[in-house]
Amino acid sequence: MWRARLFRRTRVEIHSLEHTLAVLIDFENIAAGTEKEGLGRFDIDAVLNRLKESGRVLIARAYGDWGRFSRFKQGLLTANVTMMELTSHGMQDKNRADIALVVDALELAYTRSYVDTFVVISGDSDFTPLVLKMRELNKRVIGCGTRKSTSRLLVNACDEFIHYDSLVATSRRERARPQSDAPIDLDTALELLVGAIAGLQRENPDPPLAGLVKTAMLRKSPDFSEGDLGYASFARFLEVAQTRGRVKVIRDPKAGGYRVELSEDDAQRDTRAPLRPQRNLDDLDALLEGGDPAPVEAAAAPAPRKRRPSRRKADVAAPSETAPAADLEALPADLDALLEG
Repeated sequence: MWRARLFRRTRVEIHSLEHTLAVLIDFENIAAGTEKEGLGRFDIDAVLNRLKESGRVLIARAYGDWGRFSRFKQGLLTANVTMMELTSHGMQDKNRADIALVVDALELAYTRSYVDTFVVISGDSDFTPLVLKMRELNKRVIGCGTRKSTSRLLVNACDEFIHYDSLVATSRRERARPQSDAPIDLDTALELLVGAIAGLQRENPDPPLAGLVKTAMLRKSPDFSEGDLGYASFARFLEVAQTRGRVKVIRDPKAGGYRVELSEDDAQRDTRAPLRPQRNLDDLDALLEGGDPAPVEAAAAPAPRKRRPSRRKADVAAPSETAPAADLEALPADLDALLEG
């Protein structure tokens, strides 16, 4: 009985932690921008895969004249994007798609209170007032557009902005999963696991709950099942991933479950090395002796310098390679004497 109550409580907590997204696409703007900047055909799959790391996509609509963009219809249909038809009529319909998108966004904001995040895929600065109004209504707004064609006003108005250029570059570097009816193998499942954790920690750096990790994996690959890999439970799958050095499983006594974080190798794969701090006096001593400075991690904090009586220039001598380690403490004072003399 208590296990069932704990399971139901955990599911409610996981769903309360998820963001719910409504994705609205100004298709004419984004499609023209990608081709103009040499990024090729607009890749809706790359965009949605990135957004699924932020939460559940409940609504996805694209606005445009689909007689002009008919070559994109099959890809949008496969991605479960609703195509809102706005047939062009001469040159008087330039802003029809923009107005329809704004009207739908406001309607969703007032009638779908469970949607807490709106995604505007466009680089047009005309959507800046819409973004500001959404934030007044306590809605989180994510923007997405090409780097060169997007107005800076729109970028600054959003809570988060995703540059399509970087998104596509990352998507092309990732290994594509083959489209087949066969279940995924263990290596592909581990990559899916690592990608889900990395996406969750982009929103919150704390290690996520195991149940939240599986939910994120299912958003990216709804047909994932640890049973297809031969594991009786998701916990057993995580144990195998930990054995292979991909993740770390941490017991959370407060929540009554487990949390998962990336291993050091996977966590450092996409991070830059921190800048090295300024060398301390220990490194300076090593350089004067002709050796290599000590690593920053192993270097102890420099002790406070003590004032020493001034020494005559004749008493100053270059340190010998065979000098004992105790004499190295006088090097900072010797250096001062050299600079004064």
